Amino acid sequence: MPFSKPKGAITVDVDGFWTYLQSYGLDTPDHADPIYQLALPRMAALLSELDIRATFFVLGKDLETSQNQDLIRQLSNAGHEIGSHTYHHYLNFRHLSKEEMEDEIAQTEVAIEKCVGCKPVGIRAPGWNCDETMLQLLEARGYLYDSSVFPSPVIWSMKKVYQSIVRLQGRKTANTPTPFLHGFAPLNPYNPDLNAIWRRGKGRIVELPVSATNILRVPYYSTFYHLLGQRSFDCVDRRYRSTRDYLNFIFHPIDFTDRSECGALGKDLSFPGFSVPWKKKYDYFSELLRALKTRYELTTAEELARSFSGKS
Repeated sequence: MPFSKPKGAITVDVDGFWTYLQSYGLDTPDHADPIYQLALPRMAALLSELDIRATFFVLGKDLETSQNQDLIRQLSNAGHEIGSHTYHHYLNFRHLSKEEMEDEIAQTEVAIEKCVGCKPVGIRAPGWNCDETMLQLLEARGYLYDSSVFPSPVIWSMKKVYQSIVRLQGRKTANTPTPFLHGFAPLNPYNPDLNAIWRRGKGRIVELPVSATNILRVPYYSTFYHLLGQRSFDCVDRRYRSTRDYLNFIFHPIDFTDRSECGALGKDLSFPGFSVPWKKKYDYFSELLRALKTRYELTTAEELARSFSGKS
């Protein structure tokens, strides 16, 4: 039966807390992870309440502990898709050698299959830092889709600013900007050119770009709510839902926790929205998800890609 509404997916980049510390050039002590202890269970409960199936892109490294494996297995058993976010979350992913890149992909396949019983069919590169080498590897390994292209030049600008701020603070970061031309990629699903991921081509793999508005290509994802403030983001939200018939909305689990819950572990972290009480964020995103469910037929990224490619 065809969808009665435009198709859309809620996708979640499950970045362990250590990835944020690493990104800001901070020490990554071996503590219990508030992402898995607090944030993910809250997200799972909310999605269950709203009867929404989502796609969770997980890191192979985070599946090294049995507690994390149990939670991801529960998500899978609840009908959510488990995709790959690579193994070590290298934010300079596109600068790795081909061999290093393939090892990251292959290791994560093994970890996910061991956890949930099947290999991932989709992937999102850390920080959307993808390139043609990655795309060719995914095509050769039989992936159905990639969801690493963010078709907004704003993202490139944000990363350049972030990089400068961290350096001014005297810290190092591997968080490199995404390729500038990715900001002008198609706004809807497409088969990419294997030699130029940002344009249409004859690749078998499906590219599911992250959501951005028409014309101005304003990013439409949870972190932008924190950066713009509620009033401005509400304007972007209304514009998006009234004009776009495709959705690939990203959440990060850190949206469902806050600094006060993380103690010493998060005292030096300045991630957008991290100081906002988690309950305030939870309430806002609950209403946003309800609105998105009204507007779109929400499904997993896998099913979204299959509906585009015609594969069953």
